[in-house]
Amino acid sequence: MQDIVILCVRWEQAKQALAEISDWGGRILVDATNRPANEDAEGKTSSEIIASYAPGAGVIKALNTLVMNWMPDSSENDRKLVLFMSGDDKAAKQKLARVLDEAGFAPVDLGGLIESGRLQEFGAPLSGLHMNLVKRMNS
Repeated sequence: MQDIVILCVRWEQAKQALAEISDWGGRILVDATNRPANEDAEGKTSSEIIASYAPGAGVIKALNTLVMNWMPDSSENDRKLVLFMSGDDKAAKQKLARVLDEAGFAPVDLGGLIESGRLQEFGAPLSGLHMNLVKRMNS
């Protein structure tokens, strides 16, 4: 079974946290970090930087655009909170999508890590966007 590691630390702590794992081969790394908007990254997305700290990992940008108090139990009203994800490893994204779906979320695959990952950066169009998928009722 493929490990899924969720990186959920302050941006300044990410490099050190990832250094704790020496062999990333085959693991899925979910980048839930947000780089400060005023930090110069020389045109790179935060996930490109994170990927450089974890060579061999299948990096997926996800779980970084949400505010925690948006995550109530939605089982009573058939609503699922939309979670965006971006990455280049299709198999890794499919596995994460299954996990998120089983956890009661509605995962939305935006595409590749760099291009669509930019949409999730702090201050970008999808950052902090609160969306729900509502199950349609059959009459």
